[in-house]
Amino acid sequence: GYIYFLDGDDVLPQNCIETLYEVISQENAEIASSSYIEFKNDEQLSKKATLSDRYAVINGSEALVLLCKDNTPGLMSSCMKIYKKECFDGIRFPKGKLYEDARTNYKIYQRCKKICYTQSPLYYYRIHEGSIMANTKGVIYDLDAREERYAFLIECNEPAAQYCLEPLCWDYLIISIQPPTFFETNDFL
Repeated sequence: GYIYFLDGDDVLPQNCIETLYEVISQENAEIASSSYIEFKNDEQLSKKATLSDRYAVINGSEALVLLCKDNTPGLMSSCMKIYKKECFDGIRFPKGKLYEDARTNYKIYQRCKKICYTQSPLYYYRIHEGSIMANTKGVIYDLDAREERYAFLIECNEPAAQYCLEPLCWDYLIISIQPPTFFETNDFL
């Protein structure tokens, strides 16, 4: 079986799942992932997505490097990808935590032998001004998730661990310059 995640306010083009299923089956991969398009409520979206014939096939260690360098759209999110169900054997999203996919995907990638990635946008991500992702306070959630990921990668002796240090330092810096009132109304500490 396969698993696909869709945020309730995002949109899929008609043939998204079919297209990713075709890629994951053809390559016998554990994951097939796409890029995305950001949109606001009033924008028109194409009903049918197109997939370029080109996609990268990488292993889990390569995916971890791209994830930790933060330069590949869609690798952090659990959305935009189809997974073989076995990818989640023994791995679950943590309860009561934000950025749950940032706390999970690296564990899955570390197990994978084959991940297919296309830059074709097969997912439409709705932008909300008040969302966690658009909020500066989200840095604290992100910091916690980055620390967990770094510790895991060090423990697994993954080369990607070296790319975790710079983002961690930036997160520490951003948090260190916040006024004390920034922390008073938040329940995440």
